[in-house]
Amino acid sequence: MPHMVDRDIIYEMQTKFWSFFDATSSHKLRHPQDMQFAFSFNYFVIGVKKSKNLFQLFDEIDTDNSGTLNDRELRTLTAVLYPLPISIKQIHAVEENLKNCSRRLENSYNYILNDTSTLPTISQPTEHFDDQMPLVTKDLFINCHEVWKLVNKTDDSKYQHEIMGDDDLAFKMIHNNVTTVLHQLDWVRKNRKKFICINDDLDHDRADSKTIRRVLRDFYESFFPIPSQFELEGKYKNRFLYKRDLEEWTRQSKLISDEVHFVVVLLVLVLAVYLFRKKALHCFKVIMRLFFMGRNARDLQNNLDI
Repeated sequence: MPHMVDRDIIYEMQTKFWSFFDATSSHKLRHPQDMQFAFSFNYFVIGVKKSKNLFQLFDEIDTDNSGTLNDRELRTLTAVLYPLPISIKQIHAVEENLKNCSRRLENSYNYILNDTSTLPTISQPTEHFDDQMPLVTKDLFINCHEVWKLVNKTDDSKYQHEIMGDDDLAFKMIHNNVTTVLHQLDWVRKNRKKFICINDDLDHDRADSKTIRRVLRDFYESFFPIPSQFELEGKYKNRFLYKRDLEEWTRQSKLISDEVHFVVVLLVLVLAVYLFRKKALHCFKVIMRLFFMGRNARDLQNNLDI
């Protein structure tokens, strides 16, 4: 079954988990700890999140550019951090987190509440409904670990994706039971799907595995009776597992073919010279006589000119 993937995402995933992919590439046969290609890609697309930039987030929420967050902007922050619809309880939770952070920062390095000396001047000072709320500056926002945790929990996927059901997929695990396999394949025949995934869990040392393989071949040929232009004929088998091996074999074959052609042409020339040696010798003498006559004529002409 073909899998369409994004090359840049694959590169990012293999760069991040390079050791696991290198280990997988070293296995000649399937291994329990292999990085399965399609599963790894799909779960990476679903799971990887955008890198969170708290500085940028603060600037986006601080719409009045005051350098602090007022009550309206704190509600926007709550809407960003929690699933909608938000409740007053969640707003209070954000405020309590900021209060706790403010107290902790004050104790740790003399963080001064309500210090507006370094803030930009605005037409109206920031006021909060709760008198106990500190000034929510960028410094407080960035150094509040409770806010970090809430931001990291937000579902902000890096790559756009859609999780769908298995309505278009037929998945069957086959075992060494011919009757059961026939029932499974007949179900797939009846319930046509876009994708068919047959998982081979056969014990190929058993005699009935040959019968099941013939059943599977008949099943697939009932769906795809016309071979693809890229398929080998039934009497042929691909000798190569990797493209580089095929390219090396092609290069060696061309080299051998060129050498054989050179030897054949050389033998034909030698045979022709041997069979027609008298005529060849006569022609050679005639050519040499004409050559020397022409050179003598040029020498004579040069002497006359002098």
